[in-house]
Amino acid sequence: MLRGTAKITQIETFLNQVINEKSMLQHDNTYADKSEELNGLVKLKRHLMKKLFNTKNKQTLQKNKLTKGKLVSSSLEKFVNTDYTISETDLNEMVEEKHKLMKKLFNAKEKNYYQNTHFTKEKISSAHIRNTLEVNVNSNTNSTREKIDAIKNDLMSQNKLFQIKENEYRKKKYYIFIWKHITSFSILSLLTLLFMKTGHVSVKNTYSLITIYFIVLLMLLTINHLYFNRRNNIYFHKYNWANKKQAEELPNCVA
Repeated sequence: MLRGTAKITQIETFLNQVINEKSMLQHDNTYADKSEELNGLVKLKRHLMKKLFNTKNKQTLQKNKLTKGKLVSSSLEKFVNTDYTISETDLNEMVEEKHKLMKKLFNAKEKNYYQNTHFTKEKISSAHIRNTLEVNVNSNTNSTREKIDAIKNDLMSQNKLFQIKENEYRKKKYYIFIWKHITSFSILSLLTLLFMKTGHVSVKNTYSLITIYFIVLLMLLTINHLYFNRRNNIYFHKYNWANKKQAEELPNCVA
């Protein structure tokens, strides 16, 4: 059992530590979320005060023994050896409980450090994974875009070749159109001259018919040149083969 000055000193030291540390922790923002541990220290102090003094001496002690949360040695010594004794085991248990509460409080910074370190590692790992995925996605996107461009180029090349062949065919068709009418004019003129030599057609009528044939041929060529001039320019002077709708929308040659 603890008695006398040794017990008074030990109890005073313990209570002063609790009071001073509680005041310090209340003004520290780091422990703002540790209200449970702070309340535990207050309860521990009250429990110790209750065990130190009997109920019958409570009023006397309130008048003489407390000054700003600290025990007065002379007042406490008066009652220690007569009215109350506290076992060393009880005091050690309360001291151990107080140390546990203080350990929880002062380990907050360390816990926050490890927690923040864990978050930082997770963030770095997530950023690394995200960067890797972005690189892979960009690589696949670029590869796909290159393949699409290559396919487009192949299609455009084939389309250009097809349009060139189609345009060459239309050029030939235009030449055939001209030579067909010229040939028809020549045949009709020769037949008219033949009929004139055989005596079936007079010379005057022969020249009149040949003139009519020539006028008709000239009219056909003139109409074709004027009416289909834009189409013919596309056929003979076109270099942009990507758009072939212009030629497709135009009417065919006059037969």
